[in-house]
Amino acid sequence: MYCSPTTATMNGHQQQESESEHFSPYRHDGKLYGFVCVVTGATQPVGKAIVSELAAHGAACIYACSSSPSDDYAGLAEEVNKQ
Repeated sequence: MYCSPTTATMNGHQQQESESEHFSPYRHDGKLYGFVCVVTGATQPVGKAIVSELAAHGAACIYACSSSPSDDYAGLAEEVNKQ
């Protein structure tokens, strides 16, 4: 069964998207100030790239990593904050 992007079927009941279907997290200037993003794998190359891109657009980032709590993440924070 195909569901269009504007509707979905759940338990036989059709649900419509909320009024926020045209919501965009970007402000008119394209920035993400005021948004907090949780990024998993932030010490891995892809995670670092995602954190860097989000931070470059003004988002605050929380790094969720499976590394040991004793690891020092200051280097990652310094690298991102240089932008």
